[in-house]
Amino acid sequence: MKFYGETNVGKIRSNNEDAFIAQTVWSNRYILCVAIDGVGGYEGGEVAAQMAQEYIPKHLAGVLRDNPLEALKEAVVEANNRICEARHQDSMRPNMGCVLSAGIIELDENVIDVVHVGDSRIYRYEDGILKKITHDHSLVGYREEIGELTEEEAMNHPQRNIIDRLLGDDMHTTTDRGFFEASKWPLKENTQLLFCSDGLTDLVTSAEITEILDKPISPEEKTKQLIDKANSKGGKDNITVVLAVANNPMSKPKPTVVEAPKAKPSADPATDNAASRKKSLSWLWLTLAIVAGLALAFLAGNYVAGHGFAPFQKQKPTPEQVQPSQEKVILDSIFSWQKSIEDPQFFKLRVQSQLNRYYGIPADTVVMQPDSANDGNKRGIVPERPL
Repeated sequence: MKFYGETNVGKIRSNNEDAFIAQTVWSNRYILCVAIDGVGGYEGGEVAAQMAQEYIPKHLAGVLRDNPLEALKEAVVEANNRICEARHQDSMRPNMGCVLSAGIIELDENVIDVVHVGDSRIYRYEDGILKKITHDHSLVGYREEIGELTEEEAMNHPQRNIIDRLLGDDMHTTTDRGFFEASKWPLKENTQLLFCSDGLTDLVTSAEITEILDKPISPEEKTKQLIDKANSKGGKDNITVVLAVANNPMSKPKPTVVEAPKAKPSADPATDNAASRKKSLSWLWLTLAIVAGLALAFLAGNYVAGHGFAPFQKQKPTPEQVQPSQEKVILDSIFSWQKSIEDPQFFKLRVQSQLNRYYGIPADTVVMQPDSANDGNKRGIVPERPL
């Protein structure tokens, strides 16, 4: 597998708060790729990004490779805690932090171990299909994933850079829930992995990314073309791209046997009719719950209009960005997030607490609705579970 990384200041900023890692760890069968985006403005974000760039590979070099995913979690937590300590010791940089998307590619196992915090991204490109295998930790990103916003609407949303997770905000351990997102994904022989900051994805569409990844050119040339594309569309932010491309057959994938569940036959027609009536009643209650949820969402949207959702602002907002907007707050699918979060009840509680904290919406008024017709595949949203 060939890999290449590059970061660019863009067309507007005077300094580069992004950083990246693209190197092997332990041996040439393990590749570490990380896209890092500084938060906090000016030197603060730049320093935080450089600290993550330094401490993640340093930690990995000092541990065994028995469990790469666990080692990557520990490395990200160490970087977070170092940044947090520096943040409290430096009164000139009270808001310093960074977001990142990190992966260890295990060539012998044909998998990638992912640890992710914030709104940088990792895409997996296979068989002509681009899939995002990380979730944006932001309200706008979530609304795009559930289909409330189109790709274009999300890219142009005034609150697209407001995030609710970052490195450096508080001390953490690897067992803290709600800090990082960790997962493991299978890879194929033709896989391309794209790690990038939002300086790319705020300007370059998934179709444009796919067009460049499809070209029969080197990873370095693809990386430069992606950065050039973002700069040609304004280069409003720093742009970081790390690309890993499979160039040799990896080890043979391990077969997976999946048995379909066997249906239990019913010998009693009356039982079948009762079950059918029960199912109809369930749908009736579900419909009533959705109607009630929409009514609550409308009230919540009016409430939200007078309050700000700004736990972390990656860059100073413009006057039009801070104006309240009439936004519908419907938490449209706990089920769509079960694909990456093992404990859906925890996710529900976390969303409720976030809305209560930042919007002032009482937790008991937040309604979780089943997923609608959204196919979950806008802008490369992952339709399947990680390993």
